[in-house]
Amino acid sequence: MSTYQNVRAKTFFHCCLFLFRLLSMISEYFGGVVSETVDKFEPDQLPVLMIIVKARSGLEVFSVLQGHISADELMGNLLTAVDSFQHVKEYDMREEAERWERQRMKDEQDAAYQASLAADKLKAEQKALERKEEQERLLEKERKAQKELQDKAKHEAYLKELRDGLPEEPSTQCGSRLATLRVRLPSGGTTMRRFLATDSLHMLFVFIESLGCPQAQYRVRVNFPRKEISALDSTMTLEEAGLCPQETLFVEEIM
Repeated sequence: MSTYQNVRAKTFFHCCLFLFRLLSMISEYFGGVVSETVDKFEPDQLPVLMIIVKARSGLEVFSVLQGHISADELMGNLLTAVDSFQHVKEYDMREEAERWERQRMKDEQDAAYQASLAADKLKAEQKALERKEEQERLLEKERKAQKELQDKAKHEAYLKELRDGLPEEPSTQCGSRLATLRVRLPSGGTTMRRFLATDSLHMLFVFIESLGCPQAQYRVRVNFPRKEISALDSTMTLEEAGLCPQETLFVEEIM
């Protein structure tokens, strides 16, 4: 191969390499459509000027101007391309504004939904807490009622034990000296019982306690002459205390 042929071969190789690199660069920056358009140019069409504009989907070849056109034609094509790009730009701006508005509305709806969920959760927790408190209140009320019943039953059993422990009330025909006592209670009620004159004040106090008036909380007195019986020695007999043959006793709560 001659030197001339070598030079031509090298020149052709470099041209092909340059074209390959050019097409690769065009494809990378402007896309495959522009690259294919450039690849289709014939040598007799050169030089050319391609006007590439941004379209909605990317870049596209707006027009291809060959080198023989006039300056007016060139300027007209450039102005048309600028006008087309301006329309695309305005469309993109409107679309972006609409997209931003849709996103804003979605964010507001999401925030309102989350706030509603939080409010519903708070209401549910509050109701659960109220139900729990109500259940605890009812349980406490039930426990208190049961305790009151138990305490009442114990108290009544204690009073019955006191009554059962007292000797039988003597009859008026027993032949012994008696003390007939009328007991006026704090509630306003009155009860009457006979005792033997020789019975002790302690037995009287036990009887009064069996009526629900323990000596620690109540005092016993007579009015004429005024005297506090509960302050006397409990071993004294009723006769020694001056309660024979009959007397009215007043039971008062100690304040």
